[in-house]
Amino acid sequence: MQGLKIFNSIIAALILSFAFSGCEEPYSPPAINASNNYLVVEGTICSGTTTFRLTRSSNLSKPNKNNFVSDAKVHIESTSNETYNLSNKDSGYYELKGLVLNQNQKYRLKIEADGKEYVSEYAEVKSAPAIGDITWESQPDGVQLFVNTSDPSGKARFYRWEYEETWQFHSALMSTLIFKDSTKYFRTPEEDIYECFASARSNGIYLGTPLSPKSTEIIHQPLIKLTLKSTRLQMLYSILVKQNVIDEKEFEYWQNLKKMTESVGTIFDPQPAQYRGNIKCTSNDSELVLGYVSASNSSEKRIFIDRANLPSNYILETEYDGCNVYEEDSRTIYGYKSGTYVPINSVTNMETGKVTYYYGFVTCIDCRRNGTQTKPDYWPL
Repeated sequence: MQGLKIFNSIIAALILSFAFSGCEEPYSPPAINASNNYLVVEGTICSGTTTFRLTRSSNLSKPNKNNFVSDAKVHIESTSNETYNLSNKDSGYYELKGLVLNQNQKYRLKIEADGKEYVSEYAEVKSAPAIGDITWESQPDGVQLFVNTSDPSGKARFYRWEYEETWQFHSALMSTLIFKDSTKYFRTPEEDIYECFASARSNGIYLGTPLSPKSTEIIHQPLIKLTLKSTRLQMLYSILVKQNVIDEKEFEYWQNLKKMTESVGTIFDPQPAQYRGNIKCTSNDSELVLGYVSASNSSEKRIFIDRANLPSNYILETEYDGCNVYEEDSRTIYGYKSGTYVPINSVTNMETGKVTYYYGFVTCIDCRRNGTQTKPDYWPL
């Protein structure tokens, strides 16, 4: 699924292009304060689990990070009048599990939100060939992933890839003690907060097509690049790549969006209205809706990357940089009670018998601040 930032950057690029195009005097255009409240639709109708996310775009003067649409009614309809309802999840996500697409039917998305109705065009179901390989290579600034594929039938000419990442990581400091009822106890294995898992969905546009009309192969197509500025490569990383076959019209739509989001643009660049997908508002045809809905029997493939197989000189820059261990004093107890501090361990002086306790900030110790302790079912033992 494409991230919201893809679509919001369209609006941002347009606004910035006006703001910085003046030759002599800076110009603050009405577009900066305009109500750019466009519906953004992200997702693909597919067999298995179908997930869509609905959000609203915002402008630069009043950015809104919590602009997801959480109270909509979302349905999938077929040309044989079958209707499938998606359940409402958190943060604007809507999900349907167990859908089986019929190659002889066409499907569309229907949305009821904010008193309006939105529908996509009926889409033909396209089946993706199996993914050949997902490869990766170490580079000085991180790890670059690639995908290889081919269609023996020669029918698939245009591809779009999405992915889901999962990674295992640990916090900066390991705590062996827990503060409870004004007393410190040794942690049990069940109370460990050192190792966690985090996940993310794709937020870029990844497209590909064979280099020549006679070829059916796509070789070494770049996907995500894992930089050293995160915890993704700290322990074990996994990526599930989903491959979709699309038609030429959709390919051009995503290609234009990709070009738009990779440059700030000028006043002579194409405007957002030219990036209409295949979704419209039935009550107001002039209302801009961002997104393109297709139907696909996708193919998937998962790989793992172990930190042990990466260059030993990789130095990760994470949110844990700057974490330190402090010696407990008379004021620390208030930090324990408020949850700001967490006791780490204790050291006993063998000569005097004095016990010294050490602590750290909870943000440096509790990995649950950045993930979950629930191990995915597919994770290696």
